Amino acid sequence: MDAEALEKLAIANHDEFDRRWNEPNKSIKKIVEDFYTVDAIIYPPGSPPITGFKNLITFFEAVHADLKFRNSLKVVKSTGEDSYFSIFSIQVTIDDKEVDRFSTCHIWTNDNGAWKLSHDFFNSDYEKVNY
Repeated sequence: MDAEALEKLAIANHDEFDRRWNEPNKSIKKIVEDFYTVDAIIYPPGSPPITGFKNLITFFEAVHADLKFRNSLKVVKSTGEDSYFSIFSIQVTIDDKEVDRFSTCHIWTNDNGAWKLSHDFFNSDYEKVNY
């Protein structure tokens, strides 16, 4: 895949993740099932890695329900025929007011025709958040 196609793919995948996350009546369980591989690992700030659908769902259900995400691609690199690495800056808002900004590093894998996250690293760019 050429660089332009890879960039479009990375943006489309993350845009769809954000769209689903930003839905008012989102199903965290469905988001995890649709966007994470069975063996996915997330690396939240200040916490040990989290694995397993049940644990990912529990973690994400504890996140403030009104958070909305808007992404901006920084870097994308192919890591093989069926995977890529991306870095995004994520603006996080509640009621259209910025409350945080994340930096994310993702490894996306083509899982039987569906692009899914196998590794999800994220960290706040803010020194302190209150939401």
